[in-house]
Amino acid sequence: MDLPEDVKKLPMRVQPTDEKADIACLVKCDRSLPHCTNCARLGLNCPGYDVETQTKSRSEIQKSAESIFKASGVEKRRVGSCSECRSSKHRCTRTRPTCRRCDVKGLACVYPDRPESNRFQGQPQVFPGGSEFQQFQVLNPIGDFEADRDLYHAQNLPNQPSLRLKLVTAFFDRSYHLRCLDFIDRQAFMESFERDSIIQDFGEPVLLAVCALGARHLYLDYLFSIGSTAPAPDEFPGQPWAEKARNEVLSEMNNPTAMVLLCDYSLRTDQNSLAFILVSFLYRVIRLLGLDEPDELLHSNDPAFTLQRNIENRLVWACFFIDLFMATAGEKNTSWGNRVPNIPLPTQQSNRTLGFPKLYLSDIETVGVMQMTPNLDLSGIVLMTVRLRIKGLHLIRKQPQSLSVNICDPSSAFIKIIQQVETIYRLLPRHLRLDDDNIHGLKRSQSLGGVFFLHFLIHAAIFDLTRVSLPGFAFPIARAFQSVSTEFSSYCQQRCRFHAARAIDLVRKGLQHGRTPFDDMFTADAALEAIKILIIYNATVDPSPDISRQTWGDVQTTLQFFDLFHSSKDGPKSYMGTLLPLCYIFGFRNAAEPYRTKGPISFTENPAELTGSAEVEHLSQFAPFRRARTNIKRSQSAAGSKTPSSQNEQLSLVMQPIPSLLDTSMSPAGNEPHPFNLQPDYPSFAAQPSGISIPLYGNDNAQTVVTLDPITHPSETPAIPQSSMTMRDYIRAADEMSGFLTWQTSDLPPWFTYDNPFPLGYN
Repeated sequence: MDLPEDVKKLPMRVQPTDEKADIACLVKCDRSLPHCTNCARLGLNCPGYDVETQTKSRSEIQKSAESIFKASGVEKRRVGSCSECRSSKHRCTRTRPTCRRCDVKGLACVYPDRPESNRFQGQPQVFPGGSEFQQFQVLNPIGDFEADRDLYHAQNLPNQPSLRLKLVTAFFDRSYHLRCLDFIDRQAFMESFERDSIIQDFGEPVLLAVCALGARHLYLDYLFSIGSTAPAPDEFPGQPWAEKARNEVLSEMNNPTAMVLLCDYSLRTDQNSLAFILVSFLYRVIRLLGLDEPDELLHSNDPAFTLQRNIENRLVWACFFIDLFMATAGEKNTSWGNRVPNIPLPTQQSNRTLGFPKLYLSDIETVGVMQMTPNLDLSGIVLMTVRLRIKGLHLIRKQPQSLSVNICDPSSAFIKIIQQVETIYRLLPRHLRLDDDNIHGLKRSQSLGGVFFLHFLIHAAIFDLTRVSLPGFAFPIARAFQSVSTEFSSYCQQRCRFHAARAIDLVRKGLQHGRTPFDDMFTADAALEAIKILIIYNATVDPSPDISRQTWGDVQTTLQFFDLFHSSKDGPKSYMGTLLPLCYIFGFRNAAEPYRTKGPISFTENPAELTGSAEVEHLSQFAPFRRARTNIKRSQSAAGSKTPSSQNEQLSLVMQPIPSLLDTSMSPAGNEPHPFNLQPDYPSFAAQPSGISIPLYGNDNAQTVVTLDPITHPSETPAIPQSSMTMRDYIRAADEMSGFLTWQTSDLPPWFTYDNPFPLGYN
């Protein structure tokens, strides 16, 4: 019997009729003549491969396939297990009206009317304290992770094409739009996968790294579906595949594609020290291959060349992005330094083989973000935003006397960064906005996580910079606020609060859509910094009932988020350990009480964990470089070795203690070298309506205004207990714990305990 080509391509799940043979196999014709090897392996009488057979209808294909199985005494498996086999996790023959297992055991064989209807339906997740998220539905992972768990830890990739396809699909659906990883052409990759030529076309290390990243997403989805908040300390699905790929690429040093993916996998599995080393290797491979330099044939009309060069450019930008994020504003920690690749940014172009306008990252200062933003794609805008954020993080680490102009001067870098980032936000293309109508389209295009990451990054770029205007955030440049007017301080504080509140609003919106909006690890870091800002602002700047009520809702949302999604080795304790003391000290004890057991019991970490200069060591506790240092010290401690710095050096901040705002913020500003002028270039933060109008600046400093949607908060908030502490008390407390707020060191006030966050007589 000759079959059409469509039949030979059709994946068929079969099970031998011999009851002892219970292993089903995925087969498709390998087009061998005179008989295909898969038919011989399964004991089928192969009818032979006929290349001239015409295409038949799908019903005819199905009948032809079934006739081959029946003629060979083999039964073809049907789609969908019965309820009995599904619940007992037995392999079901899926035959109607009863499967073989139910028939032998005399069980009632019932098939669900719609086997996939509950595929993504889980049980309601109940949160401590109650909130509008009590009926939030947990998304179950695709497929049964538990059944295949051993395969994810095997030394080699699973042989089942269906499982490999699940891993590859998970990568493209969940990682592809994050951190500029879209340098792999998805269509070409999937076509190669279908042809079973992926190793020949892309190399085995790339396939191994893609599957390892896919396994990580499937594992976290599985944990989420069973209500677990964090992975097991030593469980890394796909780790053997990543190690195998790493051994291959380090021996050849000519596969930057796989190296970028391995860097991302290392960061996702808290192997930050490994990622830090890998990214330095990656940088040197790119330099050796000359990928970061303009090509002499840049204007070639060859579509194949243009496509390849575009992919290489995106690969370089992915390396640049990872390096910037690993360094976290520590200039000595980055391989690229102050240099940026002299290659075009990724632009909006559905067909990569066509020419596109050339835009460079260095054009931010010349062409300006107003002209660049509409022409860039998601990765291009992310790169531009992260570059501005890193410039802001560098700026707040500078001493005021090193600045050429006062921070309140319209020409200052401080003001320019705010202008540029907010211009990016205002000019975002329609498909990159997060309004309700657009979210469904983002889910269909599998780019929801990437767009959420971009919005978190935009808001973080501004509140990371302007938080220095608040008490307790003792970055070196904070001393510059001693010589500015109260109007400018208020301007920065309210702008900082606005963007922090928008970040928590993103958390609130994302919780309605499962894990996908939070696929990038940075979302948790941004949420933590945002809620710190909101708590300090409410306690030390504006303790009004309306602001307190909004902050209460934001605290609850953030606690629920960390409890539900955070997935580091230590579970939610690292994030909770920062947030819970702030809640207890600054008036949100009742909101935090249900989560008290999920934070650390004590705060007795080594106070000398930060050594050296601020630009190298003084980073957030959650910065990849600082995590990498922690990993190294932990390994050395386990091996019984100590470094000289860990024995002798003590915590040392580079700036002198900043005078308390108790002495400066409540009195008129002193002599200002650059007086703060409200007209016409600066906004006035008078009482604002619920839909807040934020002034934005163009390149010419001409003020334009965009009205943003009002920040949404829970409709019902419990009565907030009145605290006996005054604003002066809270400012004093923030100053005393500035190391904790600024660098997330362990220097909580010595009097702090959960039971008595403020001792008697403190005020």
